[in-house]
Amino acid sequence: METKEVGLPAFNTGDKATHEELTLERLFPLQSGRRWMYKYKETKFSYYYNRIMSEFSTMETWDVEESLSSQSKYILIKHDHLNKPSINYSKKAYIVIGNNSSGLFWTGLKDEYKSSEHLFDGKLLIYPLEVNSSWKTDMPFYGSDFYIKLSGTNKVSTVSDIVETPAGNFPHCVRIDFTVTERLNVTGTGLSDVSGVINYWYTPDIGIVKTRLFIKVESIDDNTINESSEVTRILEGYWRIKK
Repeated sequence: METKEVGLPAFNTGDKATHEELTLERLFPLQSGRRWMYKYKETKFSYYYNRIMSEFSTMETWDVEESLSSQSKYILIKHDHLNKPSINYSKKAYIVIGNNSSGLFWTGLKDEYKSSEHLFDGKLLIYPLEVNSSWKTDMPFYGSDFYIKLSGTNKVSTVSDIVETPAGNFPHCVRIDFTVTERLNVTGTGLSDVSGVINYWYTPDIGIVKTRLFIKVESIDDNTINESSEVTRILEGYWRIKK
């Protein structure tokens, strides 16, 4: 069986985004009523057993729900999980996103289904956006049954990717790559070597059109715990709800 390792996806290079397209207002429009729908897929793989341990697909909707502060422009994004196969539940999470003249920031995650809340310093976009620019940041790795906060590096890898989705083909995409390698205590696993990547693709006037999260956890004390989790979101549709 072919197994995946931590690594970055290949580029699908097209024309570069223009200076006007690289503004924060165009790369991540946050007006009230914005809605995005994504196809969500999560796969867990065991390297010890050399097989997929679990896999499922579902649909998500992300809504810009309300403003938290008119001065800092922090907003609340509602994040819906719908119709998970074999379990059949809906869950709701709240993702706190803020923006200002220096960038886009993800500062909190509250999961209603698990009654859990996490705070962190997630720097998603730092301006000005220049290819190969990078910055240190915390980022949450989370799926249907795991959450790990890691400290690594975000990098602007390209401003000219082309992303193909069911919602359309999008040129001029900005791809941000988060990479990390750490040894830390993981809940339920203990001291572990953890490595991972998160890829975000932003396209002008739409927002995030694709994400990929890949994390590998290898226990120091238990050789049977050597596994990876991969989560992808691909845009199915986007619109603005009239209020």
